[in-house]
Amino acid sequence: MKGKSKRVLLSWSTGKDSAWALHSLRQQFDVEVAGLLTTVNEQFDRVAMHAVRTDLLRRQAESVGLSLRLISLPSQCDNGVYEERMRAAIGAARADGIESIAFGVPLPFAQPFTLSHTILYAMRISVSLPSHRIAV
Repeated sequence: MKGKSKRVLLSWSTGKDSAWALHSLRQQFDVEVAGLLTTVNEQFDRVAMHAVRTDLLRRQAESVGLSLRLISLPSQCDNGVYEERMRAAIGAARADGIESIAFGVPLPFAQPFTLSHTILYAMRISVSLPSHRIAV
């Protein structure tokens, strides 16, 4: 490997776009996927995005050989709480040498509808794939 790899976390929803993003990121010589980042509903102990049980989420992380960082969210989560917890998770990631967060979301849907500009610029956040590379 030539040069230093960029350490990234992959925002992991447990879905196929996340899996495709992981596969694609692992094909890049200049990227080290350092772990998975997932929001979890603390009341139901399920992934916030797809309601997958956290025991299955943990098995997914184990099967791909990556650590898992969980962001616990209340069931009725307002944007202020979401931003506060995301800010804390980003701060911890930065302290661990993480440079970016990658998302496996088709670009038309990758709008920052829940993150304020403050959080978006707290850390370089990158969309992992151009939309034309997402398999249908």
